[in-house]
Amino acid sequence: MLEINQIHHGDCLELMKEIPDNSIDCIITDPPYNISQKDFNVDRSKCKSKSMRRKSKLVYDFGEWDNKSRKDFLEFTYSWIKECCRVLKDGGTIISFFDNKEISYLGWVSKEFGIKTRAIFSWCKSNPVPSFKKVNYLSSIELIWIGSKGEKTWTFNFKQQKEMKNFMITANKSAYGETKHPTEKPKELINHLLQIHTNVGDLVLDIFSGSGTTAVCCKELGRIFIGIEKEREYFEMAQKRLSQNTLMEVKQ
Repeated sequence: MLEINQIHHGDCLELMKEIPDNSIDCIITDPPYNISQKDFNVDRSKCKSKSMRRKSKLVYDFGEWDNKSRKDFLEFTYSWIKECCRVLKDGGTIISFFDNKEISYLGWVSKEFGIKTRAIFSWCKSNPVPSFKKVNYLSSIELIWIGSKGEKTWTFNFKQQKEMKNFMITANKSAYGETKHPTEKPKELINHLLQIHTNVGDLVLDIFSGSGTTAVCCKELGRIFIGIEKEREYFEMAQKRLSQNTLMEVKQ
């Protein structure tokens, strides 16, 4: 078993072999979307509009980890879903961000391994990236697929009615970002999902830890976690962030 309350550096498909069957209460992760655009590079410092002007460039080349052929990408996605389904407990929940255009693939593959699609949750960004070409709608929503394993009752802590809509509106990382990771997710959103789909003391797995948001949220909410991150830069980023987060409160 991988050491708990640690982020491990390595390939998730290799490291997950060390995790026993049916041992994880919840998986929440943010895998590659395979949407990198190497030639998309916008210098926002020269924009005439103040609302669009930024010092930083707008870049959609996230790295080689997000730039596979479609065939390789689908095979990789199939492989990590299969392993996640193996380690997840009966009644456990798997929560994954994914590219909006491809998100149905998660449900199709997971069904093969006894996972039932429960919901598609929407993260609505209050400050989406402006449109420079102005030929389509602003990309303001990211979808999150939620499924549960087996026939056993899944963990679902219903909050107040007003808190249980299948969407959340928050800003994107330009407003809250704690790291330089290009796709850092909001803690407010991860905390909300963890509070609903896990209990204090549950073991949570994140196989694409990135900047370590899930690990930090687990630490703050009294959940146990195992993180995996392949990219050395992001692994070190997450380790530093986690070491600086000393809060260990139990919140419900």
